[in-house]
Amino acid sequence: MLPAGSLIANMQYEPKSQAYQASVRALDVKLEQLETIKEKNLQLTGVINVTADGRGTLQDPGLKAAIEIPHLQIRDQVVNSLKFDTEVSNHVARLNFASQMLGTQAGGHGNRTINGRLSR
Repeated sequence: MLPAGSLIANMQYEPKSQAYQASVRALDVKLEQLETIKEKNLQLTGVINVTADGRGTLQDPGLKAAIEIPHLQIRDQVVNSLKFDTEVSNHVARLNFASQMLGTQAGGHGNRTINGRLSR
């Protein structure tokens, strides 16, 4: 358990097949308690949740990940329901973003083809 929240990560990797399986959970992380936020006096408060699950190979990666901040306050500005998620499968990354600020909803989505090869 971290002072700002909790983090759990697991990873398995098979070198011969270059296959992996991984998961990350960072739940109820209090942004105002993170050292970088405190050191820079960013006047930022809120809770962030990060989840990610991946399975695949280095040549054919797979991933589902989400970042969610239900309520974010930066000085006197409030952002509600900030969400970002992505899914990678079949060499395509799908990205989605949504938020609500000043009574207005904003969002976007996109796709990006990936080649599955690691750069050196």
